[in-house]
Amino acid sequence: MNFDFDCVASVEDMDRIEKSIRINSVISDSGLSKTEFNNFLSKYGKKKRDINLRANYKTMTVDKLKIMDDISLMLSEYFDYICTESCMVCNSEHYSVNDKFLCSYHRGLEKSSVQVGNKCYVNDIIVKQDGSVYKDWDCVKDESFNEWVL
Repeated sequence: MNFDFDCVASVEDMDRIEKSIRINSVISDSGLSKTEFNNFLSKYGKKKRDINLRANYKTMTVDKLKIMDDISLMLSEYFDYICTESCMVCNSEHYSVNDKFLCSYHRGLEKSSVQVGNKCYVNDIIVKQDGSVYKDWDCVKDESFNEWVL
């Protein structure tokens, strides 16, 4: 929808929050350095902050979706692996440190549906405010999908 959020909450704002929160952070295309990640962990890992790292969905492909990448390998160095949740359009790996806080790494396709052979897999059904229903975030009408879901 052409929104561009560089920083939703400042570091100072996050530091003032006393309750347990989850930090969502999109990893830039240049990746995440071990030094930056260590600094981030040392600051927020001790403060009841669950961390949800997200790969840039615009650069994700079906071929890269299920393969552990450099970020996955780095996370496995610092955390205890818990599990992987996966479907045809996304993949999430979950890690913990001494059961104190959770770090998740989510990789997803830019689309909510994916065509594999003659089958279409739909992860999210999009319902707009006017009640119109779509199988993908591009909001292109698909009459056969509407007949099936409605």
